[in-house]
Amino acid sequence: MVASSVGLITAALTIQVDRTRNLTMAGLMAIMAAMSLILLLAILWQTQLPNV
Repeated sequence: MVASSVGLITAALTIQVDRTRNLTMAGLMAIMAAMSLILLLAILWQTQLPNV
């Protein structure tokens, strides 16, 4: 998540072409959303396992 956030900030500050910057940032946000969903599902799955 931190790497994606740094990537967003870097893309916002360094890419000059508007369309390229917007597509890059949209892709990074989609990656962040997918990682958040996977992390949430992993946490929920872990809490549902019985303690041995």
